[in-house]
Amino acid sequence: TLISEPDPCDISADLAFIFPSGGIGQENFLRQKTAIKTVAKSFGISPRRSRASIVTVSDSRASLVATFDAFSSTNEFEESLSSLRYEGGQGDLSVALKLLEEKLFPKAREGVANIAVVILDDKVNRNGRWRDSVLSLRKKGVRVLLVGVGSKTDRSSLRTLVHSDADVVILDSFIGLLKNSVGLAKSTCDAASK
Repeated sequence: TLISEPDPCDISADLAFIFPSGGIGQENFLRQKTAIKTVAKSFGISPRRSRASIVTVSDSRASLVATFDAFSSTNEFEESLSSLRYEGGQGDLSVALKLLEEKLFPKAREGVANIAVVILDDKVNRNGRWRDSVLSLRKKGVRVLLVGVGSKTDRSSLRTLVHSDADVVILDSFIGLLKNSVGLAKSTCDAASK
C-alpha cells in the first residue's frame, strides 16, 4: 500500500510511541509500524529537533525498546521499528504507561512538546487498568493521543482521559490506521503545537 508523504511538522517534540506487539496478528503489526513511521517522518527525528522512543506491549509485559536519545535520524528510527518482531500474546497497557511515567518522560527535554501516541486495539481498550496511568502522565505535562483501533472502541470513554476531542483518533481497523497515517501525523503535530 502506498502512503502519501506527510506534511512536515515544524514543532520540536519528544514522542513516545506505545503499541501492541502481540494479540493483533502479523499483518496488523506491520500496518501499525508503517503508520508510526509516517508520523515520525513528519516530525523529522534528530537529536536537536524531535526525538522518538518505542515501547511495545505483549504477553503481559512492556518493553522499552528505545529511549529518546537512541536515534540520530528518522532513518535510524525507521530501521529500528522495521526490525521489531511480532511477539504474540495480549499485553497489559498499564505496565507500558508506567514505564513512560517512571523511566522515559523524566528524561524528556523541557521546553518541547512531550507527546505519547498510544495505539489501542479492542482487547486493550476493554481493560480499564491503564486509565489511571494516562491521567497521571497528563498531570506531569505529557500530551496523550489515544488511537483506538477496532469496532468496539468507545470514543466517549477515551475522551474522558485526554485534553481535547482531537486527542482521540478512532479507526475501524488496522487497514484504516494505515490508510489514515498521514491524518494521524497531522493530529500528532496538532497535539504538539498546543
